[in-house]
Amino acid sequence: MIFCAGVGATLIYWAVIEWAYYIDSPPLDAAPRSTAAIEWAATYGMFHWGPVGWAIFCLPTIAIAYAFYMRGEPHLRLSSGCLPFLPGGVNSTRGRIIDFIYMVNLIGGSATSLGLTAPMIAALFAKLSGVPHDFALEAAVLVVSVMIFAASSWLGLERGFKRLADANTWIALTLLGYVLAVGPTLFILHMGTNSLGLMVQDFVRMVTWTDPVKQSGFVESWTVFYWAWWVAYGPSWRCSRPASRAAGRCAS
Repeated sequence: MIFCAGVGATLIYWAVIEWAYYIDSPPLDAAPRSTAAIEWAATYGMFHWGPVGWAIFCLPTIAIAYAFYMRGEPHLRLSSGCLPFLPGGVNSTRGRIIDFIYMVNLIGGSATSLGLTAPMIAALFAKLSGVPHDFALEAAVLVVSVMIFAASSWLGLERGFKRLADANTWIALTLLGYVLAVGPTLFILHMGTNSLGLMVQDFVRMVTWTDPVKQSGFVESWTVFYWAWWVAYGPSWRCSRPASRAAGRCAS
């Protein structure tokens, strides 16, 4: 559920096209469309969606979990992580404002993901079915998506969100397996291994690269943007209230 809610829709969109932007405007002063640009394009996709983003996701979880397990706070909200600064507790006006602002932020982020994904779904449906790709088709995709979300919300966490997330995960894994099997399998494995090696070898350089001399705008347009996006979604990574504090489990 955490994976599908946090990066599912946007990852499907950007995983297909992000590398193409990097090849034409590569990072680290590589020449456009060169061998280095292609290798860094594959590596930076892995870097942006990899350990840094998930580490940012973990930060608010630690704050909220500490308040829940160590301070005895029964509410699992963003305001719970701000408990030392809330004399009146999470139910105070200040705490309610924090939670309200975050909910507005979360709705905006989800709407952005849906807005980016709907045109792609409509284009794929039009390509496969032969129907014209127009505004009406995109509106229909949005309506169906909202209906699916509303139905899963009505069914609840276990019967709705969990089953929908499980189905999405298995479909995505099946698609990945299909691409690996029928695509250029050896090239995919070689490129994946090469990209992993580049990221591990140059991880510190990639994390701290600010492009102070050339100022190409790559860092601000991609890396910093992704970090801000991870921060915006981060508080949704929190623990569901367990039956006992010793046997808790985390969910989105």
